[in-house]
Amino acid sequence: MITDIDNDGFLDPVFSTPAGIAVLHNRGAGNWERQDDLLAAAGPAAEPLESWDADGDGDLDLAVRGPDGTVTLWTNEGGNANRS
Repeated sequence: MITDIDNDGFLDPVFSTPAGIAVLHNRGAGNWERQDDLLAAAGPAAEPLESWDADGDGDLDLAVRGPDGTVTLWTNEGGNANRS
């Protein structure tokens, strides 16, 4: 999935890893920063599904499908992800 997860105006790839959900932060001008622990709590084989401002606070939240098929909404609280 491609979304502006950190609300900085640059699109960031969000993807599955064996440890959970990771993001490749686009810092602009060809600079990237990988964050492997974006949603480690989502568990292995979790899959990002959709990103939108679910709680109306101006930043993007993530819907994630876990390995058991359960969909969980993770709200972005300015750098802290909280399960809803």
